Amino acid sequence: GGAGKTAVNLRFGGIDGPVIAPTARAALAALWIVAALLALQGGYKLVSGTAAAWGRDKDIDLQYRANEYAWFREGVYPNANVEPPPDPSRASYSVYPPYAFPMMAVFFEPRGLEQGRIVLWTLSVAGLLWLAIAGCGTLGPWGAAMAALGAAAALGISGNKGVFGLGQFSILCVALIFLQMSFITRGRPVAAGLCWALAMLKPHIALPFAALFLFRRQTVGLATGLVLLAALSWLACAWTGVAIGDLIHH
Repeated sequence: GGAGKTAVNLRFGGIDGPVIAPTARAALAALWIVAALLALQGGYKLVSGTAAAWGRDKDIDLQYRANEYAWFREGVYPNANVEPPPDPSRASYSVYPPYAFPMMAVFFEPRGLEQGRIVLWTLSVAGLLWLAIAGCGTLGPWGAAMAALGAAAALGISGNKGVFGLGQFSILCVALIFLQMSFITRGRPVAAGLCWALAMLKPHIALPFAALFLFRRQTVGLATGLVLLAALSWLACAWTGVAIGDLIHH
């Protein structure tokens, strides 16, 4: 501005003049209010979703995954269109790619669904905390209120209740994508590739982020991830006795 005017910078609270303009104070207050509301909403979604899953057995997605892993554990590929199961009444028609089933051992081996609930809940909460840290760090340069908004943003995502309530892997996979980004930024492509491969548990979330390796010219990270996925796919086919050609045809 011209002489005698107060210039308010983009930090929503930092000033170049002697006073903070009323519009800046209003913006600052609004940011804190929105951050608080998002945090409260996030806490509610976590608690209500967990109660639905654990108290009322509403986590049907995780129950399906537990059934699929149970078939895989017995050496049967968990898709009746690929390999008919010994017990048709328990038939599964999983849409997950073959490499996902060895990954599911982390959740269900050896205690099944109850273990899966605890492991998935713990990893999802840890994922939310990591996303909060990442959001805080991303918006932190623009002031404390923006940092709080960044930290609370992931908590307020509307789908979080369903993720906890239905027993889904989404939060975990998004957190792994943010870890991938962090490792890429720090020049650690192999670690980034491993994170990306694990996030491919949900391909529709992770697949587009393979492009990051190309943009940053860290193709060794993409190669690392693809090798891991190929190895896990081979393991799944070898364990169940399903020919890779038949699976590709399906």
